[in-house]
Amino acid sequence: MTPGRGAQASLWIALLTGCTTVYEGRYDFRDGWRTAEVVEVGTAGNLTRKPTGDCLQGASARPADLRFAVVRYRGPRRAAFRVVPVPEDRDIKPGDLVYVKVTDCNAPLPPRTAAPTPS
Repeated sequence: MTPGRGAQASLWIALLTGCTTVYEGRYDFRDGWRTAEVVEVGTAGNLTRKPTGDCLQGASARPADLRFAVVRYRGPRRAAFRVVPVPEDRDIKPGDLVYVKVTDCNAPLPPRTAAPTPS
């Protein structure tokens, strides 16, 4: 193999593995997990940012005091926001770094222990 081909093969391997991000060995990008930052916390009735297509749909069937978090993550082209329920056992506040599963409104909102850049 020529030196140029080896470098080219290494580049392809790097590009392909870059598309299969697994955060902290548990949260796979392909499964819908994204790095996010909490920007607001409150009940369904008092959130100021209410994106469409979020997890507030059906909020009237949930307890009125259920807390939601507005999280910002990197969408395909720009920052995206999603409203997700806050687990009862979590104390979440704006500025907290979390993982959000954008494909599942019932997924937990685990804290980020590492600090990768939002994807």
